Amino acid sequence: MALRQGKRFLWGIAALLLFLGGCVTAPPPVKVIPGASVDTLSSSVAVSAKGRGHSGSAHGFLLFQRPNRLHVVFLAPFGSTVFELFMDDDRLTCLVPDKKTAYAGRVTELPPGDYLATLRLMRWVLARPPVPGPSLGAREMESEEFGRERIFFMDNGLVQRKVAPEGEEVIYRDYRMVDGVPFPEKMEIHDGKGGEVKITFEDPEVNHPIEPDTLIAKLDGYQVLPLVLLQGAP
Repeated sequence: MALRQGKRFLWGIAALLLFLGGCVTAPPPVKVIPGASVDTLSSSVAVSAKGRGHSGSAHGFLLFQRPNRLHVVFLAPFGSTVFELFMDDDRLTCLVPDKKTAYAGRVTELPPGDYLATLRLMRWVLARPPVPGPSLGAREMESEEFGRERIFFMDNGLVQRKVAPEGEEVIYRDYRMVDGVPFPEKMEIHDGKGGEVKITFEDPEVNHPIEPDTLIAKLDGYQVLPLVLLQGAP
């Protein structure tokens, strides 16, 4: 009797799981939304980068606000901040909290292939996507950032890859709908000079308000040095 009751219980659990599985709402289809764009972005991220003899990876948090304001926090395994960068157009400020040292200057002061300089491309990477034409595949299009660029579209009209005249390139992977905007959860960015940054976004939020002061470096108590002196950033 106990054995039969145990089997019935297990069958009941299995039936309940099948029922609940059938009730799970399917994710919305990813498709082109005319006019949809990323004006603000906040997300936990996993970042790997290489360039100019350095390579590394870290988890952290990223904030972006159009047109080109960026804040990235790199965290140690136990959650403490090991490195922060702030970008406002072409102005870059990097903080090393444990040394109370900051490095500030223009991105153009960094040598070619420095992966920190690769992040200057985020404005281009997150630019408003073009509307696909009647034929997909590759198309030459005007670019606000570079004048001209070559864009490769997927069959559903979403952008798969962009290439700029000097070899700058971004590849988009794993699109899903985020807050009504088709958003790629993985991006691979190349600066055409050896710098490379790969970003995986975890639980991104698109077009939510961002507090203005979170995009400003707090330099009280920091020694501020020229950006060109920065070495061995994560």
